Amino acid sequence: MNPIAMASARMADFLRWGADAQGSTRPLGLMRIAIATIVFVRFANEVSLYQGDSLSFVLLGLAFFGLTSMMLVGFKAQAACTGVAITLMTMHFYMGKVHGYPGWSSHHIYILVVSVCLLALSPCGRSFSWDRYRALAQARDARDIPPEHGDLWPRNILRHDGHWWLLDFDTFGRTQAPMYDAFHLVRSCWALRQGRLQRVSRLTQSPVWFPSRLPSWIDCLRSSAMKQVERHTLAWARARQGLTRTEAVGALAFYLIDMAARMYRRQLRMQYVEPYLNDLSALAECLSAGETFAGAFGDAAS
Repeated sequence: MNPIAMASARMADFLRWGADAQGSTRPLGLMRIAIATIVFVRFANEVSLYQGDSLSFVLLGLAFFGLTSMMLVGFKAQAACTGVAITLMTMHFYMGKVHGYPGWSSHHIYILVVSVCLLALSPCGRSFSWDRYRALAQARDARDIPPEHGDLWPRNILRHDGHWWLLDFDTFGRTQAPMYDAFHLVRSCWALRQGRLQRVSRLTQSPVWFPSRLPSWIDCLRSSAMKQVERHTLAWARARQGLTRTEAVGALAFYLIDMAARMYRRQLRMQYVEPYLNDLSALAECLSAGETFAGAFGDAAS
């Protein structure tokens, strides 16, 4: 690889890690609600309509209460945050610094202005908002729903055998695959019960990836030994997204390929990649044998 191509690849990796990286929008939703509440508590009494001594002040109050309420409930969230930011700029720079309204030129107000401006540049309406509710209500299938990925959400963290494990640790990109998180959750829980993740972490103990006596996750999916809660999770995810069994098996293959490819691109050791390749090989053998995975995904037309 020539130096220019290598530099371009490194820059693309850096952008994926930095500027293009996407995580959970739920913290943004909570921040939007908190900042809207702070803005409302700070200014609501001072811009009350009954205190207006001019038409411009009354219009300022109307804009403030309307836009702050929209920001709080997440209705047209980014537009509402933009409007609140413009309103706060007017109050801070024009009415505070120029006309000398007491307290409105404080640096604390400037911090509020900056915070709301940053929120306006973010997808703060994708979580805990009326925009999210409308998107869910109007979506024809899962692909129409704006992404809301919980990489940093506490419910994706599990305490097991004296260790903390992230069940959903991948960076979420622009491409969504049905049932991806459901497969990752179920497979991670199965791997923890098998002790596989602990063996992967202890790289210095043995050069062998996994003992052959341990079954693959695909063998578990096709067997009656599969946990009932895992069976219900996959069947629920398939039914919620309106997939047939054939489509669910295709999503399963995509999940295994994508996980192996992501880990390989990160240049992780093969101890991490090999389990997904083994599962993918087992899945190919099952499909060649005519396996339908009816027990794992529930009854549905193929």
